[in-house]
Amino acid sequence: MPISHALLVARLKGDKKNTSQSSSPGSSHGSHHGSTASIDEATKKDNRPSVTEVAKLQAEIIALHRKIKSLEKSRWSALPVADTVSRIITGERYSLEPYKSLKDKMSLLDAAIGYHDGNAIVAVVMFVKKTLSKTLFYKELSKRPAAVNQYIAFLKSYHTKEESVAAELGALGRVEEAALWRYKLANQSDVPQQRLTRIMDCNSKWFQRSESLTAEHDIIKEQVLLLNKQLQIEPRDQRYQLEGKFPFREFPRKTSLYFQPVITTLFYCCLYHYASSEADMSNPQTLKREFNLSDKQYLFQALLARSKLKDWNQVESLLTSKNWLGKARIKAAVNFSQVVYILITVKAPTEIIAKYMMFIEDKESRIALASKFKIHAVVIDTCAQLKDRQRLLSYRPQVINTPADTHFEIVLRNTDHKWKN
Repeated sequence: MPISHALLVARLKGDKKNTSQSSSPGSSHGSHHGSTASIDEATKKDNRPSVTEVAKLQAEIIALHRKIKSLEKSRWSALPVADTVSRIITGERYSLEPYKSLKDKMSLLDAAIGYHDGNAIVAVVMFVKKTLSKTLFYKELSKRPAAVNQYIAFLKSYHTKEESVAAELGALGRVEEAALWRYKLANQSDVPQQRLTRIMDCNSKWFQRSESLTAEHDIIKEQVLLLNKQLQIEPRDQRYQLEGKFPFREFPRKTSLYFQPVITTLFYCCLYHYASSEADMSNPQTLKREFNLSDKQYLFQALLARSKLKDWNQVESLLTSKNWLGKARIKAAVNFSQVVYILITVKAPTEIIAKYMMFIEDKESRIALASKFKIHAVVIDTCAQLKDRQRLLSYRPQVINTPADTHFEIVLRNTDHKWKN
């Protein structure tokens, strides 16, 4: 049978006493007698808790019961709305269930809006949505744009590919936003024909019937037209490339034409289908007309494409126009500096670059550009136009031992020039 704690304590006390007695002569009898008395005393002691200890334990139990009842009661009684919203924001435990009436729920929502905390607003909105009828929910939420914005942002974050977001937007009176969401979903398909079908369906159902979305409707119509063209051009050009036809063999396509913007499509058609008939879907002029592109937009892409192919005759044709007398002259809808940069980009021959560089109207800009790219003939001729002999002479070191050296001497010695210095 195990020895009780009190007995052990008594033994320890007895041992201490015995030790102290044994240190004196003739103390062995007294020590034995003291140890026996301590054991008897410990075994006879009452180990029951005292009245004070019992009372203390009972008081603690009563306090715990009261706390439990208080917590249970607080779950079913509404705190002030500000307190509840604060708990939501700070991450403390809270309950929205005590808010039963419409007035209380709306007060709670308004308090959340007042705190400008998105998480609190969404938490209350989801509670309100769960506890009100759909009609009442949409009616009350529509009166609170800040709550609608947070709710919609939440839906878009967690339901990025769902039609339900558009349905919620429509129910909240945001018809235009709902239409744009549906359009976004329609554009997510990577299959060209499927995307075309979905966009057309979306346009006819949600954009065509809305007066406020007329501009968007027209843009989508153009997208449909463009994708239709791409669906006809792409399969044919895949075949042409496999057959090694010009210019697909010399300039293989790096990517599909599907889903490319209209300007990229125009460049593509100028590169691969410049001479196609106007009845052909890929004709660049037809593309320009159908999409109402400007002369500048067309010319820039056509120049870029024909220069890439080193088709200098077509480049000249693009930059040549006739006046009212029918006389041909070099004129461009774009700045000739841009023309020159295109030619430099495709590494055109120096004489071709020089030819069009001379059409840059501002002579100082022309000299600066020619000096930068070492088009010596342009610098020499422009100095002659400016009648600036000293400037021409200062440029002499740049042309020594170059093909332009001879041209420099001819211009310098030309007696027709009336030098100003």
